[in-house]
Amino acid sequence: MPLQQSGIFNSPEETLDFCPGTFYIDICRIGNADSFLLWKNTDFMLVDTGNSINAEDIIGLLIKRQVTRLKALTITHFDSDHMGAYLSIIDYMNSIKRSLTAQTIEHIYARKYTAAQLDIIPKDRYKNYVKFINGILRYLNRYEEEFDLEVLPDPGTLAAKAEELFDAGTGLWIFPYKTNLNSHLSLDDTVQIWWLNRFDSYLKAGVSAKAMAGNINNDSLIFKVIYSDKSVLFLGDMGQSGLNDLLLYNSFYLRSDILKIAHHGHKHSSPKYFIEEVCPVISLVTTTLKSTPDNAAFGNRLEELISEDINFGTIVFSGDVRGDYSTIAIRYVEPKIFTANTSIIGYRP
Repeated sequence: MPLQQSGIFNSPEETLDFCPGTFYIDICRIGNADSFLLWKNTDFMLVDTGNSINAEDIIGLLIKRQVTRLKALTITHFDSDHMGAYLSIIDYMNSIKRSLTAQTIEHIYARKYTAAQLDIIPKDRYKNYVKFINGILRYLNRYEEEFDLEVLPDPGTLAAKAEELFDAGTGLWIFPYKTNLNSHLSLDDTVQIWWLNRFDSYLKAGVSAKAMAGNINNDSLIFKVIYSDKSVLFLGDMGQSGLNDLLLYNSFYLRSDILKIAHHGHKHSSPKYFIEEVCPVISLVTTTLKSTPDNAAFGNRLEELISEDINFGTIVFSGDVRGDYSTIAIRYVEPKIFTANTSIIGYRP
């Protein structure tokens, strides 16, 4: 049966009853951009950092949650709407590090590219990769080694610096290599994050700009969070060919209670056969509802998505208002949505 749209509405305000032993997901309401704060007790993982204009909103959430240490900072891929505020987050965590004289980021997860791959990556993503490397150098107080963003380094120099940081043995930057459930992060003793990416990159030379953008999206870090008997699957901006590979190599691990729908609800990133494999109770979509001149590429995606004959469960979308967030709490019962003006569409029929 198709998802029955029962109208778009704001769910009522609830007081979030913080309970030790509960796993929480804060969904930053920053429109067509991604940022999630995963946490349990005092262990936190920040997934993506939205656009640069979202820095104040995301830092505000970190302050509200009294975050003084990130177990992990994950950049799923190098699009500006996923890592735009990355350097601002690094600066904020550095300010805490100076005041506490203690490390404030344990791991930074992202994909590492070779010089050959960097040579074909589009300029805007290349510059974002430079920013990513600069962020690690900045966190390590190696400011003098940061690259000039106006005169970008050549791919060989950039790749060599990335390799040096990656091989330093500090554990700070960890790209989850071929992770057929042999590589994982423990948020604490009860919350496990399993990486589901294939080993090699999707980047290929000699393809169209559109195909290159799709390949970069397919390079998104994919992971599954497991707590008790509940699970959450994060798909970044992965496209249909990447999802097909996930089905081929990791289908046994895809079924999840909560699904972060890929690519801001792009219908080609949510094929019916894939959603049926996941069978979510709740789906999260990071998009605005209506099309405007500024977001024509994203507008109406949600309407297109729910018009499909696909059972997404309850759909929660990030909304058209900045500076807010929604929270999902997972205990030992069904996941519950705690709301702060959260927009919800429909329910499982």
